[in-house]
Amino acid sequence: MVDEKKRIPVQLRNHYLRETVSTASPAKLVTMLYDRLLIGINRVQAVMAPAADGEDTIDLDRAAVTPDTVTLDHEALDLVNGELLRCQLIVEELRGRLDHEVGGEIAANLANLYSFCLEKLIEANVTKSATPLHPVHSVVTELKEAWVQAVEQGQVGATP
Repeated sequence: MVDEKKRIPVQLRNHYLRETVSTASPAKLVTMLYDRLLIGINRVQAVMAPAADGEDTIDLDRAAVTPDTVTLDHEALDLVNGELLRCQLIVEELRGRLDHEVGGEIAANLANLYSFCLEKLIEANVTKSATPLHPVHSVVTELKEAWVQAVEQGQVGATP
């Protein structure tokens, strides 16, 4: 059973998030998606970084042999899988928001970038390697910065 003291902050956080999302402008929602995507990538990279001496891959053989680390490794695998799946959904949402009629070549180029990011996120999840995340992090960071700048300058509508 969930401790009542822990449940209340979670309920408040969820309420705050719902309110923030429901009252945000479409442009702000895109920024929030970019932010959450970067959070997910950073979390996965943080979990994978200490995996093994200089390696960026979780050692499943070590996890199976060492009883003290099985729980931690399963938790890490669950976190990595969950975050990468969430990141994939975010990229699919961003790609789905593109207006190809209005955006033309820019929308097509963004669709290609989002497809690249999606492929790399899937690769990272299948291989449990952080290496494919490096270019995704760079692309998303640049897209977010460009988006924020364009919004501040009033150069964009409601979609990326």
